[in-house]
Amino acid sequence: MVDRDAREISVLQQAALLEINRSSLYYHPMFRDQGEVVLKNKIDEIYTKRRYYGSRRIAIELARAGLIVNCKAREATNGMRGRRVG
Repeated sequence: MVDRDAREISVLQQAALLEINRSSLYYHPMFRDQGEVVLKNKIDEIYTKRRYYGSRRIAIELARAGLIVNCKAREATNGMRGRRVG
């Protein structure tokens, strides 16, 4: 798609021709641990069903599901989604 070693046309010009942002050429996605993905999905499921649950109640629900995590991990996960969990 984009040839970074091309001397005839710069990366900036190639991105303009393809109508894409040049910054997207340098993006490398982060790969997450499977356990982290399962945990985040479960927290999201609990939070979606009961938005009034705080982080302590979410921890109880996670423990019932067999997922034990500390308070900081729960709050960080909720904070990454822009949620304010009481």
